[in-house]
Amino acid sequence: NSVFKDVYREVGILEVFVTCLQRYENLLKDKQYAQDSGEEFELKMEDEKLGTLVMNCLTVLLSSNSNNANVLRECGGTKCIHNLVQYMDCRHQALGMVRELILSTGGEDDMGTLLGMIQSASPSSLTLKSHILKALLTCLRESHRTRTVFRKVGGFVYVMSILVSMEGCLKGDSLSPLWSNIPISQILGLLHMVFNTITVAMRFEPANAKFFHLEVSQI
Repeated sequence: NSVFKDVYREVGILEVFVTCLQRYENLLKDKQYAQDSGEEFELKMEDEKLGTLVMNCLTVLLSSNSNNANVLRECGGTKCIHNLVQYMDCRHQALGMVRELILSTGGEDDMGTLLGMIQSASPSSLTLKSHILKALLTCLRESHRTRTVFRKVGGFVYVMSILVSMEGCLKGDSLSPLWSNIPISQILGLLHMVFNTITVAMRFEPANAKFFHLEVSQI
């Protein structure tokens, strides 16, 4: 029942979910730090289950409900959600929440933040970039508004920066050490995703196509 989306917000459960999400993020930070230090760290099953359930609940609560999205932004939930995208343990769920934020009214900043993660990621982070582009593709296919927002927040430049960072990845025998350890199928998969994203962003959008032709393709 869609009424309960408003009920959860009005009685304060949305803020409780954000607090749970922040605790889950801290656990993932501790796990990442331990792994980087070569130490053992295992999340408790109940913590993983709670984190997953909270993310699934928030995805449903954000769907087609701009008021919930606004409350989430006000209580710092969006920053936490974007931070969770970097962790493989919950990336699928985190991107699902980001997708709903982008599709809601006022999602321009969320799209810009997600695109910024592409540029700040290391050149070898192909999996992260592929997952982000896949989520963006879903948003771009949804509506005219998201395709317009994509242009306004510099989406074309961000996505093209992936191609710049992959320069020399298909040189065959003269590959640099960076690319020689990455399967060619993964490289081609990301390239396909980049071209697909650019194409969908321009589909049925003359303003986007003109912008790409005049401002981006000439660079």
